[in-house]
Amino acid sequence: MDSYVDYPLIMMAPVEGDQLDERVEASYRERIEKTHPHITKIQTINRMEFYRRTQSAAAVVMTGGTAKYGNIILKKGVTPL
Repeated sequence: MDSYVDYPLIMMAPVEGDQLDERVEASYRERIEKTHPHITKIQTINRMEFYRRTQSAAAVVMTGGTAKYGNIILKKGVTPL
């Protein structure tokens, strides 16, 4: 993940009146801290902005995951040698 940007991980924010299951973000944090402990912030953006950004993504991966608001954008950086 890109260590030169403020938010290498972006999550979709819940729509008004809905609630994010805190376990979703916690599970991402747990995984990321193992390999990228320098990443301490996760940005959240509204649903339409999230979809807009995915249109210019280098790759889109669809899984069978069913976690509500489990969508994420990862910003890839330069891979170290």
